[in-house]
Amino acid sequence: MRIAVSTVLAICLTSAAVAGERMATPFSGPADDVRLALSPDGQWALWGVGRSDAPSDIVFSRKTPSGWSAPQPVPFNSPRNDFDPAFSADGRTVYFFSDRDGGYGKSDLYVIAFDPASGKWGAPANLGANVNSSGDEWAPSVTKDGNLLLFSPDGHGGYGKHDLFVSRKENGVWGAPENLGPGINSADEEFDATFAPDERTIVFAKGHFEPDMKVRLHRAERTGKGWQDKGELPAAINCGARLNFGPSFPAAEPGTFYWSGDCRDGRSDFDIWRITLP
Repeated sequence: MRIAVSTVLAICLTSAAVAGERMATPFSGPADDVRLALSPDGQWALWGVGRSDAPSDIVFSRKTPSGWSAPQPVPFNSPRNDFDPAFSADGRTVYFFSDRDGGYGKSDLYVIAFDPASGKWGAPANLGANVNSSGDEWAPSVTKDGNLLLFSPDGHGGYGKHDLFVSRKENGVWGAPENLGPGINSADEEFDATFAPDERTIVFAKGHFEPDMKVRLHRAERTGKGWQDKGELPAAINCGARLNFGPSFPAAEPGTFYWSGDCRDGRSDFDIWRITLP
């Protein structure tokens, strides 16, 4: 009997019994390290680095015969905040958010070309007024075919604060965002979503920042009634006391799940963690 990929993934995500492993240097350092993005060939890593005394930057590391290189800022960082990198399925495009000058609001979504062979970057391009609003747009994630963009804005209306939306690309143009609905969005914050490998499952962060910070990672499935929140992931993943966010499923490492959180034995407020799904 064949079991759907989404069913297997749901069992894995809700039954993780093994504790997560904090990523070693260079992925977890003295600053806040958030939302690891591995290139599909497994040779490049991007993630966001946050500091209390400076804007956030995106950094990169390259895999070498002797291990991962020391993290360096990407050349397209601005004097403002740059964060939440995500690779396309072919590894030749990176999406991210930035509140750099020239946008439509606070934090906008951008895209930039990347050549994995040479490590050279193109010029950042704003995703445009259909996607970006006068508010924030965070955490882009794109399907394998490159035609569906998942992200979390707070400027397109919705059910609360940041909601989860998708935008569809048609004829090379991103369309008006569509709210994923009340089965997943609420009066809380819903953000930092990523597609699981089956693309019928989403892992996302849900909770509140005030008056006390409490954010947990949840799993949602696409059903005949739209997207439905299936509840929190187990404590082995939601190990952070305050904030668990920045999930990713690297294509280069099937069966591995990454996230960020203020879990035990961390080096800073937020480190990158990894777990192998059973």
